[in-house]
Amino acid sequence: MSDTEKLGENQSELHQESLDKIKVEEIVENAIKEVEAELAEKEKEQENCFEPKTSSDNNLAFEDPEAQNNTIKQYQRTLQELKEEISRLTKKLHQKSNQSNSKPNEEETFKLKFICKSAKQEVKDLTTNLETLKITTSKTEQNLENLKSNSLNQEASTQKIADLSASLNLIESEHTELRKSNNEISIADLDKILSPEANQKQVNEFFVNVQKRLTNLESDNSNLSSTLKKNILETNKLKEKCEKASSRYKSNDELKSKLNELENTYMKYCIIEEKINHDIKSAEEEYDIHFNRPENKHDTSSAQKMLDDLEIMSNKDKDDIEQLEFQLQEKRNMLRAARAYGLQRSKTSSKLRSDMELLGYVLVEKDQLISRLKKNIDEIKLKQMQIDLEIKNLSEKIKQF
Repeated sequence: MSDTEKLGENQSELHQESLDKIKVEEIVENAIKEVEAELAEKEKEQENCFEPKTSSDNNLAFEDPEAQNNTIKQYQRTLQELKEEISRLTKKLHQKSNQSNSKPNEEETFKLKFICKSAKQEVKDLTTNLETLKITTSKTEQNLENLKSNSLNQEASTQKIADLSASLNLIESEHTELRKSNNEISIADLDKILSPEANQKQVNEFFVNVQKRLTNLESDNSNLSSTLKKNILETNKLKEKCEKASSRYKSNDELKSKLNELENTYMKYCIIEEKINHDIKSAEEEYDIHFNRPENKHDTSSAQKMLDDLEIMSNKDKDDIEQLEFQLQEKRNMLRAARAYGLQRSKTSSKLRSDMELLGYVLVEKDQLISRLKKNIDEIKLKQMQIDLEIKNLSEKIKQF
């Protein structure tokens, strides 16, 4: 897929997300208007609900509307705060969309998708709360009708008013808990994230960070692949030179045997290289499978399996690196022996000596390349040790469950 097609897809996704956000705002505003209208109607009915009969009845009639008015004002303030929160999220979405139109970024697109999903989930929760408020309002209206019919019974009216106050306090506490912000999540607190009662948003953000770490591992694998390609090219050039040298010096049996040993070593190196490429390819396929999932729904067993697979792959890479170091040491010894053989002037001709000197310069260059590869291998080992340490810590925390 070209960059222009990716840009078009990102812009289409951002446009769709903005449309979804507008629809969400319209739904929330309509719901808010309906609730405000219902609350206004309830307020009017409550004002006309009681007529003063006796002194005790007057006190009861004034107590209930005041509590109801306070509750209505609290709901109105809550609805106003929700409106302000929606407008703030809309401005933030517009800013993110402008930034994405100038320079699209996968991370920003993912954040916008996550915000849109959170807004949709919040709208569903608000719709559920509105339904609950409607049911509670209907129950309150029914209780007020019962209070009106039983206004002569002072004790029954007082008990029902106390029950209504308790139910209103319970609804207010539930609404306060729903209004709490859950945006700040501690990723290091794995005990809460991996618990069965964990919030779905927290679990999703945890696995987003895991995917970022896998992205870093993918970049390291791509760097290793490029290094392997360069080594393949250098090895092919060296093989061509060895073939030319073997064709020129067929009469020298000892040199021919050494060249055969070098060819065998090269074949072994090619087999190991194919195995490493196969492991890298399988790791890339596994990464694509985990990265292209539509939703981040992982349980503890799947996370443990992923960590075990990563640990097995790291152990295989360590074994391959040790084997490569051993083979590189053997090549270095063989090249030293060939160089020592080329310096014996009494056994070789002038042309052979000159060719062997040129081959010695090439061997010096290859020795430097091998030292650089060894340095790269040490850096890879260091990264591998860090990854092993992180995997070990995660495994220990998971085993505690």
